[in-house]
Amino acid sequence: MSGYVYIIENEFGRVKIGSSIYPDDRIRMIETQSGSVTTKRFISDQREYYKETEKALHEKFASSRAVGEWFDVPFSTAVEAFHQEPQQYQRTNSKGSRSGMVTGIRLKLDKLLFDKRMSANQL
Repeated sequence: MSGYVYIIENEFGRVKIGSSIYPDDRIRMIETQSGSVTTKRFISDQREYYKETEKALHEKFASSRAVGEWFDVPFSTAVEAFHQEPQQYQRTNSKGSRSGMVTGIRLKLDKLLFDKRMSANQL
């Protein structure tokens, strides 16, 4: 499954680095839930390893973490970090090929658990 990395800045200058299969919907949800306005936004190209890219960016800016996925870094710095070496965020196995099987299995298990919880709640 592929998705997108998004980087947004809110009206207070905080930057959120996240990932989603539907980034526009996710950004609207964040605005609605937080009550703040997004002043800048960046949405990546669609990519298979979007979760790994998000995690790598979180690790890069860990010392600037404000709360959760929100960081006290300039928006342009976060976007530049995304563009600098996007290939470094793709995992490879010992033979040099990309390995997304674990992520794919994890996503399928998460969906199965979600479906099971939804079915239990409808009883």
